[in-house]
Amino acid sequence: MKLQSKVLTILSIIWIMIGLLIVADTEFLKPRRKMNC
Repeated sequence: MKLQSKVLTILSIIWIMIGLLIVADTEFLKPRRKMNC
């Protein structure tokens, strides 16, 4: 049970980090594209 809970917490943290990276990429790329255009 403890191992499963640890794995779930690690997976949740990884998903949160991926989500933040995607949001940051979209937010940073939008202004760059506008400036390039």
